[in-house]
Amino acid sequence: MLSQAPQFVQETAEQDTFQYLLDEVNGAALPIVTTVLWGSDDQVFSSHPYDEMIEQGARLLEIQASEYETGVKYWEEYYELREQQLTLLKKLYHLKLKNPARTITLSAENIQALDAVDAEGMQESKVSFSEMGFEWPSK
Repeated sequence: MLSQAPQFVQETAEQDTFQYLLDEVNGAALPIVTTVLWGSDDQVFSSHPYDEMIEQGARLLEIQASEYETGVKYWEEYYELREQQLTLLKKLYHLKLKNPARTITLSAENIQALDAVDAEGMQESKVSFSEMGFEWPSK
């Protein structure tokens, strides 16, 4: 399954990741994995061809693994994004792409573009954005 992966990926999978995916098969504890993904800064690889990977369950990641324009179109339709929200999505995507590890502080204008209608929606947004490395400005 991992013969095409770099040695580091193979070792990490076997010594760490697979240990959390064990299930009993014919009396033996074995890792149960449908497909394996690994990558570099600008590419993602799979242990299976794309169509097979999607069929094996990676369809849960289909949008994340798709081309930029396909992903943007999906999120726009799925979340019924308004123009200001779509503009913010694209802006933040490109900012994160330039420096994925950097924490980005949103401006008041960015937060207003979210167009959250209540305190609960705003709090959920704050939590979700923090998980992706975006912070609200300190007061």
